[in-house]
Amino acid sequence: MEKQQGGRARRVAQALFIGLAVLVIGLPFMAQMLGFNRWNPGENRAQAPVPALPATLAELEAWPAQLESALSDRFGLRSDLVGLHAQLLFRLFHSFAKPQVVLGAGDRLFYSWLDDGRPFTAMVRRMCGYGVSAAEQQGLATATATMLRAFQQDGLRLDMLVVPTSPVLYPAALPAWLRQRCTGTTLPTSAVLARLAPEERDRVAFPLDLLRNPALPMPSIALERFHWDGWAASMVAAWWAEDRHGLPRLRDLPTERVFQLSDLSGYFLGLELGSQVLEPRWPVPELARCQGVACFPGLEDVSGVLADVSRYHGPRPGAGRLLILSDSFGAEAAPWFARHYGDVWHFALNNLHELSSAQRERFRQAVLEAYRPDQVLVLVHDGNLFTFPTWLAQALR
Repeated sequence: MEKQQGGRARRVAQALFIGLAVLVIGLPFMAQMLGFNRWNPGENRAQAPVPALPATLAELEAWPAQLESALSDRFGLRSDLVGLHAQLLFRLFHSFAKPQVVLGAGDRLFYSWLDDGRPFTAMVRRMCGYGVSAAEQQGLATATATMLRAFQQDGLRLDMLVVPTSPVLYPAALPAWLRQRCTGTTLPTSAVLARLAPEERDRVAFPLDLLRNPALPMPSIALERFHWDGWAASMVAAWWAEDRHGLPRLRDLPTERVFQLSDLSGYFLGLELGSQVLEPRWPVPELARCQGVACFPGLEDVSGVLADVSRYHGPRPGAGRLLILSDSFGAEAAPWFARHYGDVWHFALNNLHELSSAQRERFRQAVLEAYRPDQVLVLVHDGNLFTFPTWLAQALR
């Protein structure tokens, strides 16, 4: 009797296993046949192409991996299953499928990128200074000074604004192993400032104390975000323009709070993590705003490559012209500088390397010679201090 019951239990378990296997394999297959395999643009990457049949031995060797990538991007219910996977990882284990995002104390998200296949190595080096030698610190200072002098030789006033990111603003919230490595290190931006000559140091702004002030009514960078939003960008723009440069405020911008999904959501599709962020409320009287390719006639091909470009024009006698050259932190900041300038041109240069030599030269002539700004502002987050000054000076001179 017990043997019969045991045999029956095994048969039931086998049936359940087979049924589950058929469901796991068959449901996506059926969905694939019915066309339910949409691509989610939130992944922020190009879908792997379907490879052509190989015509050479070298193509044959590469073909299986290419086919696997194409199939991985096209199986039925892919987006739904990716989302379910993200939900289970987060709800059960408080982790993410991709190592670029890690959950710290107080539910703060930290973003990194891979360096030689090791998560967090680059972030540690760039933001909190772990492993950055004195020689490398001096190299960063030399590159920054070279950039400042290069533009000065062209008769342009250039300042640099380095935005501290979450690992620097909130080190206590870092995961324990990372917090241990960051303890006692020298921030790269602080090391650069200490090595610059006084006249150069005055042209590099690092609002660490301003953004880390515990008396602020809210975090300078929201828990779920890598980038800042209008709350911190507005505060820093006013500090830079009014306190450091003595510029009058020509106008105020009306604001509103809106809910936004996290700017890191491409790393955990299916999780609706987000926060209330501060944004200007458009339209603004006497301030014209333009975003995108059409904003700079004659530079449409350049703007199309750079993608993140904008301009603001508020006619006011005597108001100056500002040119902002930035990484991805510039987009949120640009409109707030229009409170102090009559014209603001903003270009995020993350894709500058994709421009041809001829395009870079036309871009340089348009923004530095034709526009002839009264002030150039290089605005980057602290991680980009390692690369931005060197290649900006090389690319635009």
